[in-house]
Amino acid sequence: MAIEKKDSFLFRRYRNLIRSNASPETLAQYAEDENDLMRCCVAEYVDTSPETLAHLAKDANRYVRQAVADREETPPKSLALLAEDVWWIVRMKVTLRSKTPIESLIKLAEDEEWWVRFNALFFGHIIIGNGNRLPKKVLARLAKDENELVREFATDAANADVQDRRLAAADQNTSPMRLAQLAGDTDVLVRLNVAINPRTLPITRAYLAGDADRYVQMSVVSRPDTPPEACRRFVDDQDDHLRVLAAVRNKHDNVSLDTIVHLARDTSRYVRQIIAGGEDTPPEILALLLKDVDKSVSRIAIQNPNTPRELLAMVV
Repeated sequence: MAIEKKDSFLFRRYRNLIRSNASPETLAQYAEDENDLMRCCVAEYVDTSPETLAHLAKDANRYVRQAVADREETPPKSLALLAEDVWWIVRMKVTLRSKTPIESLIKLAEDEEWWVRFNALFFGHIIIGNGNRLPKKVLARLAKDENELVREFATDAANADVQDRRLAAADQNTSPMRLAQLAGDTDVLVRLNVAINPRTLPITRAYLAGDADRYVQMSVVSRPDTPPEACRRFVDDQDDHLRVLAAVRNKHDNVSLDTIVHLARDTSRYVRQIIAGGEDTPPEILALLLKDVDKSVSRIAIQNPNTPRELLAMVV
């Protein structure tokens, strides 16, 4: 069964506080708050100014920076800064923004993480740029990428042979009913376009969560409007990236204690890091993560405000 967590209440309290007093001056003041949740709420708030978003782009908390990278209103200079972020999920989010400078997109197309390279190509070049953003020499390099899907899409983009149904799946004017039909297309790029199209219905994304292609699955679990139950199926997936993305989603959803326990024991340290830093992670799980064999996980658990002081005393 789902459990209630005090920081979920705190998050809602901060969000409601911001909504009730959302002048630019007040939002700028909240952006300086010592509580990470408050600053994250400011970054997510629809009326937060580009200037305040630019300030939060330099925040020490990666979830605040991720929230800034999620905003279309974030200034290009801040997106360029976030394109250099140490967390690959932040860098991936930057590839989805239409204001991302071409110089940053080119760097992201050569990122060490294949998922960032793929997003720079797929979203930054094919979707947002209509096939006109990345230089031909960059596409040529990506066509020789070590990742099969990156090679396939780069070759296709270089040839500029985009089929009508791919464009229809990416077009935000396409009706939700038509997108539901295209979700069953045999072409993987069509299904990927449907997965990220803002007009795609949650029920269609839930259907695509069962797609045979893992890249379609990653696109689905990355979307905030994908039903939580569709994302939870990936907590046992063999792919580390899928489990990390599922953990990030579960961090914001009201999930069961069993799911959190399961993720806290994941073989990937990146998944455990997400749980260790989660504002909804209960104390008994944090106690487990304080003893994690990976020091980066235990350090994040130590910094979590939910960690009881008596446990911290034992660690010190």
